[in-house]
Amino acid sequence: MYELRRSVKIIEQLKLGDEVLDIVIAPEEIVRDYRVAMASITEAQKAVRKAQQNKDLDSIKAALEQFGDAITGLMTVLLGKENTEKILAFYEGNRIEMSSWITPYLIGVIKPKIDQATTEMQRQARKAYRKAARRRIFGK
Repeated sequence: MYELRRSVKIIEQLKLGDEVLDIVIAPEEIVRDYRVAMASITEAQKAVRKAQQNKDLDSIKAALEQFGDAITGLMTVLLGKENTEKILAFYEGNRIEMSSWITPYLIGVIKPKIDQATTEMQRQARKAYRKAARRRIFGK
């Protein structure tokens, strides 16, 4: 028997001052953008480390700005544009302060759920591929 299923959505809430933001993430819809955003964060982290080693204040400031942009990009992918704008407004555009508070939530709460959903999507795709391959091989 073939079973139809719905894709799993990640549903979370995030308290922002007195407001509660509803976070709904459909992993299969954001997988590509999520990977691009995570790569941007990795690049920004490398830029910050390099700038700190060089001890050049201008390059440190630019690298921190790049990191803030990368975090904002990830937030937009995961939390949505509207929620990201609310969070930025809450922190009055101070991306460094925002990053220090939002990064643990994104990395500690959301990322494991995205990774779990991605692993499940890959498992389902492999299962479907194997099933299709068997049918072609045996002519059923």
